[in-house]
Amino acid sequence: MATVSPKVGQTVETQDGRQGVVRYAGPLHIAAGDWLGLELSDDSGKNDGSVKGERYFQCPPRYGIFVRKESIVKIAKQAAPAQRPNGATLTANGSATKPRPSGVMPADIARKRQSLMGGGTGSTAGSRVSVRVRFMP
Repeated sequence: MATVSPKVGQTVETQDGRQGVVRYAGPLHIAAGDWLGLELSDDSGKNDGSVKGERYFQCPPRYGIFVRKESIVKIAKQAAPAQRPNGATLTANGSATKPRPSGVMPADIARKRQSLMGGGTGSTAGSRVSVRVRFMP
C-alpha cells in the first residue's frame, strides 16, 4: 500500500471508513508518534479537539477524533487555498499569491503620480525619485 501524507485542511478517510478534515498533525502529549486530529461531519467522534485538558484544534463536542497517521487510507479531498487577511491566497507549496489591483486608476490620482514621477527641470541623467503611493478604498 502506498504511503499517504495528509496535510492540515485535507479531507481524509480512515481505515474504519470515516471521513474528516485534518485540523491538527503532530505529536500528542499523552502518546508517542505522529497523530492527526480530524473534524468529522457528524457527532460520531470522541472529543472537541482536546485530549485530557490539552487543546490541539477547535470543533464542536463529539465531532473530533485523533488517529494515527498510519490509519489514513486515502485523501478524499485536497485542502482549499487558505485566504490571508491581506487578500493573499496561500498555495499548496506554501507561497502566497496576492491578487493584483485593478488597472483602472482615477484621473486625479494619475495626475498626482505623474507630477511626482515627472522628470521636470533640475533632474540629472541617471537620477530617479522613487515614490510609493498607497490607495485606500
